[in-house]
Amino acid sequence: MLNYMKSEGYRILHSRGMYLFTGITAAALFFLNWLLSCQGQIPYATAHFSLGMLVGSPMLYCYMALLAAGIMFGEDRKNGMMKNAVVYGITGPVIFMGKCMVGIFAAACSLIVIMTAYVGSARLFLPMEEMELRAVLLEIPAMSLIAGAAMMLGILVLDAVEKTAAGIVVWFFLVIGIPRGLLYLSHVLQSELLKEAALLFPENFLAEEVRVTLGGYAILWDTPQGMMKCLVSGAAGILVFTAAGILAFRNKEL
Repeated sequence: MLNYMKSEGYRILHSRGMYLFTGITAAALFFLNWLLSCQGQIPYATAHFSLGMLVGSPMLYCYMALLAAGIMFGEDRKNGMMKNAVVYGITGPVIFMGKCMVGIFAAACSLIVIMTAYVGSARLFLPMEEMELRAVLLEIPAMSLIAGAAMMLGILVLDAVEKTAAGIVVWFFLVIGIPRGLLYLSHVLQSELLKEAALLFPENFLAEEVRVTLGGYAILWDTPQGMMKCLVSGAAGILVFTAAGILAFRNKEL
């Protein structure tokens, strides 16, 4: 596995996809904060508003993880990378786990650069309070495992479906469609048991327990219990998608 990870890491390091993704995103967020600072004394020219867009939409971490997975691995079958790995005797489960480890590491490095530009420019250009900085800095570890699980699912469906656009649709159906459908059904049936099951999904419990207004933040991960809920949910997702990926790649003809 180590040799395969080295080869994947070398390929990603010497391709432009992740550099463009990181650079464009970081530059856009830097420009956004600068633009807000030029608006004068309006309610939205604050770090509270700028950072609140991310704090209030934590699933953005998962969407970015899917995008990163598509950039790094979406064209593997088309360019023959999978066949080359199989020729050298690398098994399907090793390929899957190698992709996940390298992808998550690359995405983490990208996130560091993006968040440095985002938070740093907000602190440089906009009025910021300790509460706002704390909310963002705690959000990163809270969403780290959930985003990691989202990337693993992305790698799995992108390979299973074999077309990037179709894989993205399947991913959104699994991550967004099914949880929202279960929650809606629980309201229709007035079933508390079904509602509790629906609220196990990050899409639902994050929407229920994260609120951002001009007056302040009400965030799940600001308490030990809430932080643990996020971490347990992400860890459970990683275990499920690890098992599913290993099984799928073991039985799939590469």
